Amino acid sequence: MRGFGFLLLLFGVGSFILRAMNMQFRLLFWVDNWGESTGNVIRVAMAAAGLLLIILSFRKKNA
Repeated sequence: MRGFGFLLLLFGVGSFILRAMNMQFRLLFWVDNWGESTGNVIRVAMAAAGLLLIILSFRKKNA
């Protein structure tokens, strides 16, 4: 679960960085089909979900 969280976080944050350079991941080219603001919401949601999975996996391990 932690690995999937890191992957989501990487794609979410990396997509923001690449978008600033007018590039994008081939896997995530579809996020801007509904407009720039919807694409940003999807990127934030991916990064937030990844961070949540990482945090929850560390909490479960320590419990």
